Amino acid sequence: MLHLEEFPDIFPSHSISSLRLLRFDFSNIENLPSSIENLRKLCSLSLTFCTKLKCLPESICSLQHLTALDLGICGIEKLPEDFGELECLEWLNLSNTKIKHFPDSICKLKNLKTLFLEGCEDSQLPEDFGQFESLNKLSLRSSKIRDIPSSILKLKHIQELDLSKCSKLKQLPENLGDLECLVKLNLTHAPISHLPDSISSLEGLEIIGYEGGIDPDALISQEQQRITRVPKRENTNIEATTSDTVVNESQPMDLNEQMVDQASMTCHAGAKRSYNLRNMLKFISPISLSTFLLYLFSSFLHVG
Repeated sequence: MLHLEEFPDIFPSHSISSLRLLRFDFSNIENLPSSIENLRKLCSLSLTFCTKLKCLPESICSLQHLTALDLGICGIEKLPEDFGELECLEWLNLSNTKIKHFPDSICKLKNLKTLFLEGCEDSQLPEDFGQFESLNKLSLRSSKIRDIPSSILKLKHIQELDLSKCSKLKQLPENLGDLECLVKLNLTHAPISHLPDSISSLEGLEIIGYEGGIDPDALISQEQQRITRVPKRENTNIEATTSDTVVNESQPMDLNEQMVDQASMTCHAGAKRSYNLRNMLKFISPISLSTFLLYLFSSFLHVG
């Protein structure tokens, strides 16, 4: 890590041209020289916390082997117009920058797999966002976005979407279920009051921090429903044996995978009948404890 105030010109040489990793984190540099293009084999460049750095030279777009670029928490206000020429870029961090407008060429980053846009105050997502055809992780945590462009539904390989602390985001796209590879959705401290019905088709989806309501009848009617709801909660004291289950009623009902794996319930009503909690409870975790007990009671009467 180099603590420089001025970035020296880079002259072509065998030793310099073979450099693959370069970090200038926490430095006071105000600009990069156009000669950075001479680092032809550079794979990773980190400029985090370079708060005086306002822009990048156009020549940086000539780094055809660059796969990772970290500009987090630096003073960058704009990206080069030909930024999309970084064809090998796979990992990009633009979190907490001052970028308000993304160049149209950014959507040409066909190999980009991970993109961090956390804490971006005023930036608008590119309308052609769906062209990031290889993207599998997108974090918009703490950003001020109000809407998610419909083109995001074209991200057929996206697996993780972090919308936590997006305080101005009120709703999700109704066709969010089109993201068929999505397995993790973080909504912690996001004011989302409604989940689109289309997500019922996303097998194995884990929703983190969602505090809104889900209609249990709608969930049960979906025979292929596999959504795991992981709300924000305090620790719940649970003790389970093979014959009974004790739940601390002062805590919200949340029977997670660990509890389901440990607990089973046997009830006697004329004949011995076992209820496997994994099958019984996968749809009713959002339901209150009282409703759950009423459901069991009515089931026992039916057996009797």
